[in-house]
Amino acid sequence: MKLLIVDDDSAQLDIRKLIFEQHGFEVETAANPFTARMLMDDFAPDTVLMDLRLPDPGDGLDLISALRGRARIVVLSGFPGDLDGHPHREWVHGIAAKPARTEQILKLLLA
Repeated sequence: MKLLIVDDDSAQLDIRKLIFEQHGFEVETAANPFTARMLMDDFAPDTVLMDLRLPDPGDGLDLISALRGRARIVVLSGFPGDLDGHPHREWVHGIAAKPARTEQILKLLLA
């Protein structure tokens, strides 16, 4: 499965990339929404695991809008309540609050 991880924290990107590669995923990373959009065309992931605040919640919401229908979207956020009341909540396949255990994230990715 192809997985795109989007987070503005480079240390988290590196760690998650290693973890999910060890679980058999083909992984690309993006540190911002612009790069994520480019990789959608070049890499064509099945699933996107993304932070919501990139660095602002609006950046994540805009990215969800752009990715809608192109890949499964799983949000990993320290502020999962940012999606409350937004139609974007219906467009994501799962939400995990940071810090999240790898097993929890894997369940969302494979559901």
